[in-house]
Amino acid sequence: MAPEAGSRVTVELGQTAMPVPYYTEGVDYSAWTSMLDASTVPYALHSGSSVVIASSLSSAKYVGPESHPTALMLYYQMGINAQSAAAGLDGQQPPHQASPLRPWVVETCAGVNPNASDYSANMPYPALDALSVLRAPSTWGLWHELGHQRQSTVWPWDMPSLGEVTVNIFTTAALRRFWGESLPVGPRAATWDRAQIYLMQPDAEREFDNMESNTGANREVMFEQLRRSFGDTFYPRLERAARTLGDPGDKAARKRLFQVEASKAANADLSEYFGAWGLRPDAQTLAQIAALSLPKPPGQPTQVPVFGGSAESRILDVWAFSAQGRNVQIEGHAWPPGAVIEARTQHNGRAGVATADAFGRYRNDALDKGYLRDGATLLELRTANSAGASQQATVTQRPVVTSLRVRRTQTGAIWVNGTGAPAGADVEVHNRDGSWPAVATVGGDGTFENDHLNDNHLVDGSTMLEVRMNFRERSFPERWRAVLLQAIDGSFDVECRFTTSEPAGESLQAIEGQCAKAVLP
Repeated sequence: MAPEAGSRVTVELGQTAMPVPYYTEGVDYSAWTSMLDASTVPYALHSGSSVVIASSLSSAKYVGPESHPTALMLYYQMGINAQSAAAGLDGQQPPHQASPLRPWVVETCAGVNPNASDYSANMPYPALDALSVLRAPSTWGLWHELGHQRQSTVWPWDMPSLGEVTVNIFTTAALRRFWGESLPVGPRAATWDRAQIYLMQPDAEREFDNMESNTGANREVMFEQLRRSFGDTFYPRLERAARTLGDPGDKAARKRLFQVEASKAANADLSEYFGAWGLRPDAQTLAQIAALSLPKPPGQPTQVPVFGGSAESRILDVWAFSAQGRNVQIEGHAWPPGAVIEARTQHNGRAGVATADAFGRYRNDALDKGYLRDGATLLELRTANSAGASQQATVTQRPVVTSLRVRRTQTGAIWVNGTGAPAGADVEVHNRDGSWPAVATVGGDGTFENDHLNDNHLVDGSTMLEVRMNFRERSFPERWRAVLLQAIDGSFDVECRFTTSEPAGESLQAIEGQCAKAVLP
């Protein structure tokens, strides 16, 4: 039975109860420091109108003069209110009323990742960023975990992949309350550059839900573009509509709801925008949007820069690899398509070396070292007639796996080691769920290993190991596969040694028949 309004609950504390340092918002905090100094209980509490913070005594004492609990509670109130506003929780009645229950910020064990649960944001020890009035306003993790308290579960159509993306609508809402549009943490201009590379790809290669080709950071660009293009009222409108309609029940229906209600919130037909981002709206979605008879959005929303990015002509990324003889192979992306790429030469001149194609890609396989800034290893490029800064790259070997050894241990774990280049490149495995986690890094001696993989790291879940290389945040298309052969004793023990070929990037032939290197089209 629900308690009647105004009813009271009496709690009796036993003799073992001990007082803890406890700050209540609105009360003089002059005794706070003395309470911390005198306490023998290893905990401390802050209680505000918007939040309760439960921390260790040691962290509360360590923060010291940075605690200032009155100001700290005010910052929490400002940030949480900003998140509520972004969620459209501005009404006095459900469903558009923010919950009166306060979230808890709880300091947890050292070494765990920050995480959230119902009405709880859990930060690892020492949670100094959550306790310091100087640090809290610029702590991404804190507002990210609190943002989960406001995150919709109705319109994000695939929470396993979007749950850690759409929450940042609320992370950035809180941070903007303190910093405006120039956030001190979070995605930067490079995130926008990578998203532009994605947006220039051929239609068939743009698939929003493909975690391999469209990372979480890329996805954040789309959601931020919607806010920048259609204003701070966009998400409150979308959130209120989603709460009113409720969960339609499956991924396809949620995705349709998002695209239709987003168009309403923007007061614009966003079917082309979502198509450009690779959401691939189905016929029913397109029909529902068309029935709204909304105007096309002004300008080109996909070209609206976010996270401090630029709309100017510029190099988006640049790579330089050793090629046959003394030549250098260069490749990368530039904006806009058709941009002429210039290199600063050894003698401080400028020379055109490539032109960006319709997809922003440029390449030259046979530059000599006279086109390198230092005549040896330093490449410096810019777009012609560009006022933007140039980008540099150091000539290196194209990432490659030269041998791969796989064994199932007596405990059932899968142990993999091998050789590759260059040093610092990450070895990623193709999980059976389609993801590509990094499992090892090439060391200075050219070796890599990991002794605690499992069957989930096999692309087919049973016998096939597939790896690729990631270097400087770029995953390369070449893939190396090793088929695990069952030995009589039940163990796996297969070694694949790969030959080399020129030019770099061509398909390699494995010495042993059960090993293969594949190159994506």
